[in-house]
Amino acid sequence: MNETRCDALAISLARRPTRRAVLRAAGALLATTTLGAGLGHAGAQGATPGACPTTTAAENVAIARRWTEDMFTGRNLSALDEIAAPDIVWDAGSFPVLHGRQAVADMVRQLFAAIPDGQYRVELTVAEGDMVAVRWTLTGTHGGPFLGVPATGTRVTTTGINIYRIRCGQIISGASEVESVGILQQIGALPTPPATPQASPVGSPGAIATPATNCAAGSEAENEALARRFFDAWSGGDPSAFAGLLSPNVVHHWGQVADTTGLAAYERQVSQYFTGFPDLAFTIDEVFGQDDLVVARWTATGTQKGAFLGIPPTGKTATWRGINIFRFACGQIVESWNETDGLGIRRQLGVLPDLVTPALSTPAV
Repeated sequence: MNETRCDALAISLARRPTRRAVLRAAGALLATTTLGAGLGHAGAQGATPGACPTTTAAENVAIARRWTEDMFTGRNLSALDEIAAPDIVWDAGSFPVLHGRQAVADMVRQLFAAIPDGQYRVELTVAEGDMVAVRWTLTGTHGGPFLGVPATGTRVTTTGINIYRIRCGQIISGASEVESVGILQQIGALPTPPATPQASPVGSPGAIATPATNCAAGSEAENEALARRFFDAWSGGDPSAFAGLLSPNVVHHWGQVADTTGLAAYERQVSQYFTGFPDLAFTIDEVFGQDDLVVARWTATGTQKGAFLGIPPTGKTATWRGINIFRFACGQIVESWNETDGLGIRRQLGVLPDLVTPALSTPAV
């Protein structure tokens, strides 16, 4: 889980950078709409229990919303000084870890340049203890360099999930995943997978499930146990294992591929993953819930021995992270949202195109 990551974020414009350097810096740029960090880390403030007032779940949600609504949509960077700890740690999957407010602010400015009119809408929040998850949608115009792709003027929509840990009224760490592959597809930098029946376009909010109401609600502990069974099924390699765990009418928002409606459609999509990575295995890194919702952050590892999302077998092993939010009713998953490190998967498989190699026009300052 605790991987060694490069902390260097600036790209020199005086020389042509490597593909790896650009992807890491640009990925960190996108990741600033999300928040990340190893959630098991000690508090970044170094605070001891009882050293500051404990915030309520509602107060923590308000702090998390300010990250999205005040700082990003409101373009108010000064909010960072109020809602983030001075030594905040920011981790976005396979991209570099950001340390401290200044590093975060530098990357936020680059994102502002890439999508100058970006509007972020909070779709869903989940809070338990000092943890908050926020699912959001971004809509804006590709008006500046993004992952090395010059401005196209294209309107883009994408989604993401943030997990925040809050202590002493400030964000100290968290985790994040963003559907950055969807942006590249929308601006023509990556091919778009063909649409599937009963599916919504990649990067769109998608269909909405209507949970059943004629049964007793499960406890948070029961729902978390079901979430763990979900990942056991993924590690088992058998699509039929989801029967009974998922509602027959389940709606799943995949993130990097089109949404699916119904158990049969879900099983067909899962089969493509099992074909691509026959030894796929999942580990749950963090799980928490509120009412009928459960959030899980996970790590997956597998060797690509079959075709996957149009990528021929490479024989390479990849490790990537993701975040899921589940909604439960009557002891089943009725709706779920997923964000996966799609760029990280493609980078490890060696299939990212050469077009994502130019330097960003706005360096970290």
